Amino acid sequence: MPVTFSVVNHPATTWKVSKFSILTQISFFINANAKELRSFFVAHDGKKELTVFEAADLESANIGALTQQLAELVSKNVKDPELGDWIMPSFSTTTDTDRVVASVLFMGAMQKYFSYGMCLTCGIPSVTLLGEISDWEAILMRLDRLDQLGKEPTEFAEMLRPILQHMILSFEKPEDARVTRFWSTIATRNPADSGTDYITGWITAFCFWNEEGKPKYRSTTHVLAGVAYPSVDIDDVPLGVASVPVKINDHGNIISSMMVAGSFGIQVTTKTQESSTEKTSSAKEAIEAREEEKKALRHECGFEIECVYEELGHIIPYY
Repeated sequence: MPVTFSVVNHPATTWKVSKFSILTQISFFINANAKELRSFFVAHDGKKELTVFEAADLESANIGALTQQLAELVSKNVKDPELGDWIMPSFSTTTDTDRVVASVLFMGAMQKYFSYGMCLTCGIPSVTLLGEISDWEAILMRLDRLDQLGKEPTEFAEMLRPILQHMILSFEKPEDARVTRFWSTIATRNPADSGTDYITGWITAFCFWNEEGKPKYRSTTHVLAGVAYPSVDIDDVPLGVASVPVKINDHGNIISSMMVAGSFGIQVTTKTQESSTEKTSSAKEAIEAREEEKKALRHECGFEIECVYEELGHIIPYY
């Protein structure tokens, strides 16, 4: 007596099996006829190199996410912008494995026109955002106030919005390839032929004005969500502190003081240690050693607020 089985199926399975089989077959055909089909798929000659980056080693790298990023780059470099959408599954039951499989098949079909690379680098292995998502949404909303101040503040706000939006996305979809790419492109130090190194990445949004309040427009080399971010000479990185003179009336004794606040630096600790910051010892050092602080920014940066009073050269920290 023959054995019969009930079949449970859903659209994603049917489309996956048939589509993956179709892609595999079409891949054979495209690779065998790459020369004749080149003008249909791409506009460039030879093989265009596509590379994705992740701050990890071979054991910790998310190869699946990197593969999907490569497929996204292929989609952006073929003539038909909808080709990638047609290939990638997007059903309610679609899994990450499905997306990776489709990405590899897509890359395989286009391998005569592109070469692929994954670059594993040093960087930030993980990011912890404190607070609630509503806190970051509130910061994003507050940027609208900058638009009221004129053209330059509006440009500054436009650079900040994608950064805040990706931080919010980090709460909503921490495993999303866009989140990984965002945190992997904070800053890159690049050597220049002139001898002065420069940095690229979205961190340069926080170098919009110099200490005289003048914007420094430079060549743009990094793009996030359609917004361009400039390259910045390391020697031009502005201070992260501001100072303001304050007169203190101490029971009739008038004291001239200086308040200094801003980002002084950060101390690197082991994973098991509590986070701590490196505090500048005095306002006088913060003011007189500006060039030294600029050099220190090549190696460390952080966020802390320290308010100090200065009385006849005597520094009294106020926390």
